[in-house]
Amino acid sequence: MLWQTRFSINEPRNDFTKALPGLAQYASIYFGQDSHGLVMKHVAEGQVEMGEPTLVEYLFGPRK
Repeated sequence: MLWQTRFSINEPRNDFTKALPGLAQYASIYFGQDSHGLVMKHVAEGQVEMGEPTLVEYLFGPRK
């Protein structure tokens, strides 16, 4: 074997299928090169802004 690539994420809070493209894009700079061991890099925290909730539609009519 010339080289191998492994991807790992914390399973309980992540969907590997959705995370794989981002993992592969970041890891691609190391493909075919000696990384001299495990490379771990933290991603900056994101930010979510929540506004007032809005009713889009009623699924059922009012209860009688």
